[in-house]
Amino acid sequence: MNPKDGESIQVTVDTNVQKSLYEQLKDEKGVATALQPKTGEILGLVSTPAFDPNSFSFGIDANTYQFLSTNPDKPLMNRFTKTYSPGSTFKLVTGALAVDEGVVNPNESISISGKKWQKDKSWGDFYVTRVGSKPNVNLRDAYVTSDNIYFAQTALKLGLDKFNSGLKQFGFNQKMPVNYPFETSKIAGDQDIKDEGVLANSGYGQGKLQVNPLHLALMYTSIVNDGNIVKPILMNGDESGIWKKQVISKGTAQLIQKDLVDVIEDKNGTGHAAKIDGLTLAGKTGTAELKKTQGEKGQENGWFVAVDTKQKNLLVSMMIEGVEDKGGSHYVVPKVKNVFQQYNK
Repeated sequence: MNPKDGESIQVTVDTNVQKSLYEQLKDEKGVATALQPKTGEILGLVSTPAFDPNSFSFGIDANTYQFLSTNPDKPLMNRFTKTYSPGSTFKLVTGALAVDEGVVNPNESISISGKKWQKDKSWGDFYVTRVGSKPNVNLRDAYVTSDNIYFAQTALKLGLDKFNSGLKQFGFNQKMPVNYPFETSKIAGDQDIKDEGVLANSGYGQGKLQVNPLHLALMYTSIVNDGNIVKPILMNGDESGIWKKQVISKGTAQLIQKDLVDVIEDKNGTGHAAKIDGLTLAGKTGTAELKKTQGEKGQENGWFVAVDTKQKNLLVSMMIEGVEDKGGSHYVVPKVKNVFQQYNK
């Protein structure tokens, strides 16, 4: 058989964005994705620690392969294809669904006493905890201070059916329409949530939720596209379009965008360290706690997602593993800020 030339393809990845993401993550165990939020073009996909793929081109030596395959930091694992607990970055979804369903009035403050809460004694030793202690909290406050109790109560107000169906509306339990083997985001494994405790926990991004980093970035495109989620594009020449039409209303998208701008602009916002003069970023931090029992000290993965709401030319999601002794998600915020600053030089 005569040899046949391979097909030439060109990906949408922007070399400068890819390098910028890698520079922020090169000393970490982490993952980052970057999008053009209006077109869906994937500008960057980074998994660290990394390795030189050229080592495999002509046959990798045994010692190098042994090092890569047994390294506890798993450099051979492609982290951006995997799924993870999203932590509070998921609050975008809970809040948006609740406003659209009319189960919360975004301007109405609710009374929350102290730093821990449970629905009733049937929850036993399980409590939802929060970092702040603001006694009256509306939706904007809950985003700015990342109030877990507010979003746990909001998930319960939505109820199991509306919460499960809302997540499917956002693309959970469905393969993303992109020609690459990304894992599918899951609500609770291959099932819906069936328990109120898990529902409350899921309201602020814990529970059994598992989200792919690219999918998380795509969900945030809804707030700059009038409630639509764009279709991801990895190959130049592929037609841009909408993957999920009107997952939330235009009005809700605008409201959530404004609240997430305040997460960065407000001096008390959890993402305030990302503020950049001349840019208007909307974003959300998240610290996912990986532990089997309440009170246990476990690994924490820190997230930050941000999008330029004026130029609408860059959206970044980044996660770093093991930030429990580094300040949680606050460790990630300046790294994402650096990417936006380099992009806008």
